[in-house]
Amino acid sequence: MPSRRLCRRARRRKKPTEDLEAGALTTELTLRSIGYALALACALCTAGSVAASMLFANTVSPIPITSAMTVAVATLFPRQIGRLAKAGTSMGVLFMQLFFAATGGQGRIRTVLASAPGLFRFCVVQLAVHLAVQLGVGRLCRLPLPSLLLASNANVGGPTTASAMAAAKGWNSQILPALLTGVLGYSVATLVSIPLGSWLLVNIAR
Repeated sequence: MPSRRLCRRARRRKKPTEDLEAGALTTELTLRSIGYALALACALCTAGSVAASMLFANTVSPIPITSAMTVAVATLFPRQIGRLAKAGTSMGVLFMQLFFAATGGQGRIRTVLASAPGLFRFCVVQLAVHLAVQLGVGRLCRLPLPSLLLASNANVGGPTTASAMAAAKGWNSQILPALLTGVLGYSVATLVSIPLGSWLLVNIAR
């Protein structure tokens, strides 16, 4: 009888290989997960650049193509990409802060106001109307305020500013949705705006 109990316990235990596989698939922030996330990001960026040069002869920016590939990969392989979410989010926040610092260091508000005051006023009015309409409609639909603010940020500033805002405010559960919302806008709107802008410039020149 004791031997049967020991056999049952042994059968219930996981094999060493299964324990290793479970540890390898953990969602914790480890050096391996960081390496996998960085390798995947580099592969997607390279694939987007190659696709832009081969399919469109470098007439289209690789950014929307890379964004569309990223969304497609995350949609087709949700479990595999989900295991890299924590590492990708941590590195993404770090690189976004570096991006903001590098971009903000080159800009000057005086130069913008002096060179294009009309454009500055137009942007202020546009953003004010956008925020007022979104908050008003969101309140009527009883949507939470953090989701409304992040959605507005994702539409105006893109995935970088939206996810950075969510991280800064401590809305950790909203970081990935904000990032995906901004990426969705890039993958759809950029593909439409680039040919539309080229068509408008050609017609205006005529």
